[in-house]
Amino acid sequence: MESGFYSVVQFCPDPLREEGVNVGLIAGGKGPELYFRADTAFQQVKRVFGAKSFDEARLASSLRALEKRLNAHPVQNEEQLRAFISRESGQLRIVPPRAANLRDLRIDAAALFASVVGAAIRKRKERVKAPNLDAHFYPLEANPAVQKDVPVEIPILGKTLRADYSYKNGALNFVKGQGFPADATSAAEQAMRIGSQGLMLAKHPVAGSSRKLIVVGEFADGENAETVEAILIDHSVRMVPLTKIDEFVKEIEQVAHV
Repeated sequence: MESGFYSVVQFCPDPLREEGVNVGLIAGGKGPELYFRADTAFQQVKRVFGAKSFDEARLASSLRALEKRLNAHPVQNEEQLRAFISRESGQLRIVPPRAANLRDLRIDAAALFASVVGAAIRKRKERVKAPNLDAHFYPLEANPAVQKDVPVEIPILGKTLRADYSYKNGALNFVKGQGFPADATSAAEQAMRIGSQGLMLAKHPVAGSSRKLIVVGEFADGENAETVEAILIDHSVRMVPLTKIDEFVKEIEQVAHV
């Protein structure tokens, strides 16, 4: 027999469309204590509906008001929670309660929150591994104009970038695979970091030879590709989506020279 119950709180900017994003959790166990926790960053809401589609401060206020109403009307079982839900309206939708094993309410409900709300947030911020370019660059292995695993000192920044490959076509090009997370803000910040390195290379030629960074990008969310590319271009960095890597390899075959 299950020892508790829970309901997910969703934000639905247009209730008629019934599209919602998980933003909170209500849970109860055998005792009178009720667990309530809400998202505070709203990254998932921004991704799904757009940052300009809702008022962040208003949403946070609505969640705090919901918590106050829950505290004012004690909910100790599923029936009482269903009755509470029936009186609610607006952009916060509470999913009908489900039974759950919540023997230690604080610990088990926190884990449940991480699963139904926090996991989506964390997943979008997780680092994405850089793509393995070796699997695509094998046609260039015997080409003397293409070098592999090349360390590059970044002027001014005092850092060393390790390029997966380099080749000349007038300029000296450094090719680096880079993964970009699903979280739009994190992806943009990552583009800024690697873009700053590319900009330093472009601004500081060596022995009269210009240098350029080329990023082969793999995206956990393809919607970020356009923004990332715009940032990189602004930093004099070329971006090649991993989906176009085979075309890029053919290009190198044609233009690379010693």
